[in-house]
Amino acid sequence: MRESVRIVHASHLRLDQPVVGLRRLGQIPRETIRDCTLLALRRLVEQTREHEADLLLLTGPCWPEDGLGPRGAMALAEACRVLSQDRIPVVLSVVDRESVQEGFRSRGLPHNLHLLLMSSGQPLKVSGARGPAIELQVVSLNETVEEAPKVAGANLTRVGVALSGDRMLLSDAPLSIVGGPPLDDSLDYVATCEPARRRTLNVGGTIVHSPGPLQGLNAFEQGSCGATLVECRPEAEPRLEQLPISVFNWEQWGLEGIRGETRGKLVARMLESAERQMQDSPTTPRVLRWNLASDEWPEGLTGAADEMDALLDEVDSRAQRRGWQFASQSLLRIAPLQSGDEDPLLEEYSRLLSETTATARSGMYDWTAALAERCQCSRADLDRFLGRAAMGRISREALTLGRQWLLERESQHP
Repeated sequence: MRESVRIVHASHLRLDQPVVGLRRLGQIPRETIRDCTLLALRRLVEQTREHEADLLLLTGPCWPEDGLGPRGAMALAEACRVLSQDRIPVVLSVVDRESVQEGFRSRGLPHNLHLLLMSSGQPLKVSGARGPAIELQVVSLNETVEEAPKVAGANLTRVGVALSGDRMLLSDAPLSIVGGPPLDDSLDYVATCEPARRRTLNVGGTIVHSPGPLQGLNAFEQGSCGATLVECRPEAEPRLEQLPISVFNWEQWGLEGIRGETRGKLVARMLESAERQMQDSPTTPRVLRWNLASDEWPEGLTGAADEMDALLDEVDSRAQRRGWQFASQSLLRIAPLQSGDEDPLLEEYSRLLSETTATARSGMYDWTAALAERCQCSRADLDRFLGRAAMGRISREALTLGRQWLLERESQHP
């Protein structure tokens, strides 16, 4: 019987990508924000060594769209060097080899860095740190597998890496793969990447998992960020353990039930919300965007810039006295939808939702593709629409998928 194999799976490193859109840093050092992706990689290496992993698997974009810069390349080379001391190989899923070689330029690729070329689809076999062989292959979650390939050797751990175009649904309902295809049942684990959050599916006994981004750089990336320790066990499902690695969390927090409350009560409610949200990792710095429902704007607040800055300063300073590091960026009031006011984008999105829910099976909606195809609009229009959607005109699933599409659109067109 083959041994269990431990793999650390991380996604969306985006090495040395600048963080934009922050007005305030509070008590968070500027260097922490500037170097957050590089510091997250350093923590990832430490966790990989601490858990004695057999392999570090990196999926999703590992650098900004303009390419692997010198700081990112140096950080990745140093990570490989440190892991080579424990004979831990690093597998990086990329579209082509040239983009990586250009980043490293004359230095050459580290000897323990292996490239899984998503465009060719050729499998890759590496030896784990403790000896067991691990085979990685490119798989599609949107195509039916007619006949599983023959597996050579009972001691081979097989890991599938999903093509970048594959999607995992984001709704809070029971999850399934869009299209629902069967997977090769000889795969021990399928690694994929979903840029906004962690997701885990069980498809016919095969675990499909996205660890989310290594370091959150956008308020739409909900939940804690980090990596996943995957233990592939003989004759059993993989065991997953989250590894919190992010240097700070950039999040959106919503407030409800404060209609008619005073300014003081609003501050108290914001601190109550923070206490609930920070229970799991109270020492992790937070960069925050606060959202209020349109009909719950507190009395006595006009929304003036100076007024909001003073309120956010008070929240952050009181949070600091409790040992929390905050940098509140804004307090947003969602504009009310006026009676009789027509919003073509909202109506189109609502119609698409109705059509799909009437013709598709439960849990099989791919809203991001439909919205991207039919709703060509400006960033401001879409942002306004998503705010109004929070009024309950469309389902929470549609809203979440709409935000996901917005995140993808922003990453492609910054």
